[in-house]
Amino acid sequence: MILLEKRLDNVIYQSGLSLSRSNARQLVSHRHVLVNGKILNVASHQLKKGDLVSLDKTTISKLGDTLRLSDKDFKSPQWLELNKTKYTVSLRLILHLRTSIKESM
Repeated sequence: MILLEKRLDNVIYQSGLSLSRSNARQLVSHRHVLVNGKILNVASHQLKKGDLVSLDKTTISKLGDTLRLSDKDFKSPQWLELNKTKYTVSLRLILHLRTSIKESM
């Protein structure tokens, strides 16, 4: 579960930098996403604590007002640190999910 949350495409979606999960994958595959200042086009990339994710400037100018983070009510999860003015997000802390899994087969 934690591995899925730390995927690049999921972090982009959860932070509001995309309209949907499929849009997040498309942004990554079309090379519009920077991780620590470098273009990364692997949607399944596992982010680490402190990684800085941002959109390139042309994408921000085209999509800026239509992104979910532009909504007044939008709040990103606590484990993400979102900068709405710079369109950047970083992992604040490592996730610790407490779930009880019942295997009944």
